[in-house]
Amino acid sequence: MVFGGSMTIEIAPGAVMPIALVFGLLVGSFLNVVIHRIPLGISVAFPPSHCPECKTPIKPWDNIPVLSYLWLRGHCRNCDCSISLRYPAVELVTGLLFAAVAWRFGPTWWTAIHCLFVASLIAAAMIDFDHQIIPDSISLGRSGHGAPSRSGRERLVRHALPRSAVA
Repeated sequence: MVFGGSMTIEIAPGAVMPIALVFGLLVGSFLNVVIHRIPLGISVAFPPSHCPECKTPIKPWDNIPVLSYLWLRGHCRNCDCSISLRYPAVELVTGLLFAAVAWRFGPTWWTAIHCLFVASLIAAAMIDFDHQIIPDSISLGRSGHGAPSRSGRERLVRHALPRSAVA
């Protein structure tokens, strides 16, 4: 890891995208909790994830992003109620977007910063779709990423766009 002028992280080049994909799937699973609970004013930490129908807590092996949904064929293990396709969709989209960010920025701190921003955008978009609101905890919590100093904006543009577009 190098701090200061260069924001790089030492990771094998071929491992960056798969790591970002898996991490994105896990973050997507958490985003499903955020999307459901934040607008209702419910804690994201307690109670643990549970079936919305029978309220049975979801066991860890039934909470593996995307795979558990496929394994259980989109149904609760306990009461067999249908689970929305939206849950694995949010997980998969988050994983793919994290992988795309990692592909673009490589093993740098910019990848982590942009993945955080992507997660915020996904949560905001889904909550807005459901409730036509964007909670302050999401929009104001990430405002520092969207409004850096002038030199910071220039740096973001240089890193985000292809070299030919910036010149």
